[in-house]
Amino acid sequence: MLKFRSNTVTRTHEGHGTYIYNIKLSETLFIPIDVETFFTALSSGVENKSELTEVIVQDLDCSEEHAMLAVDNTLNSLQQRALIES
Repeated sequence: MLKFRSNTVTRTHEGHGTYIYNIKLSETLFIPIDVETFFTALSSGVENKSELTEVIVQDLDCSEEHAMLAVDNTLNSLQQRALIES
């Protein structure tokens, strides 16, 4: 399951992106995706990347290929900073 670690807070700014902050790690990360439902899904937990890809496709009306690229890049950044559990 993919899920934010506890004590992780997100703030989405439409048209700008999302800031992610973990209180324990004192880590702030900016992600240039302003799809609040994407980060809500990560907060709740999802079984796999395809669920997140579907959220992006539905919200942004983009191709599945572009959505998968956005999901992969975002998850890689979050995993590198230990902001999500997998």
